[in-house]
Amino acid sequence: MSRDTKRQLFISGTGTGVGKTWLTRGLAGALRSQGGAVTALKPIETGCDPDPLDAIALADACERPELARWPGLHRARLPLSPWAATLRGDSPYEHEEVLSTTRAILDDAPAGVHLIEGAGGVLVPLDEDHDILDLVRALRTPVVVVAADILGTLSHTLSAVEACAHRGVQVRAVVMTGASVEDDAGSNRALLSRRLDVPVLAFTPRDDGDLARAAEPLLAPLQLTRTRPAP
Repeated sequence: MSRDTKRQLFISGTGTGVGKTWLTRGLAGALRSQGGAVTALKPIETGCDPDPLDAIALADACERPELARWPGLHRARLPLSPWAATLRGDSPYEHEEVLSTTRAILDDAPAGVHLIEGAGGVLVPLDEDHDILDLVRALRTPVVVVAADILGTLSHTLSAVEACAHRGVQVRAVVMTGASVEDDAGSNRALLSRRLDVPVLAFTPRDDGDLARAAEPLLAPLQLTRTRPAP
């Protein structure tokens, strides 16, 4: 099946713990609540002791539990970058195997939206020769940069977006977790909006059960809604 990159999105971020999995789950839930088909996949996960909890959460969100433990995806026990974990004796990262497995899953997935969540930030080293952006480029997928609304996020976010541009990766939007949806001239979101030429969106779920509702307003700016032909 040919993949439509307009309906495919790679969820990366400024680093770990910024809300990538929450956002991916929220988008999957919002799409499914509208009757859409969605595949949510995490090809690389470390800190699996013993289970890949993020991958399981995404697989549950799209009701495809087999995706969490699909052979050929990378799972490591140590909560480190894949390269660091490999150097400490954990499961070695095999870039071509992960890439070919990810492509095969997406090619065989039902038509709809494909969400691929990365590990850590955009430049996390996967092995001596590859980082997350190498995977994104190989998949020919636009990226959303997730950033937490905390002190220091301005430099982290601008650096991540600049790294994407330098590598020829299209940034669809920046999504700030914990940011207010209200306009505030001095907020991190407002300042980033003035410096960047992509949408800077807010994702503010109240709790784990509020992810789909909070993500629903993001579907259109992230170009994940299906365009209906004019009558």
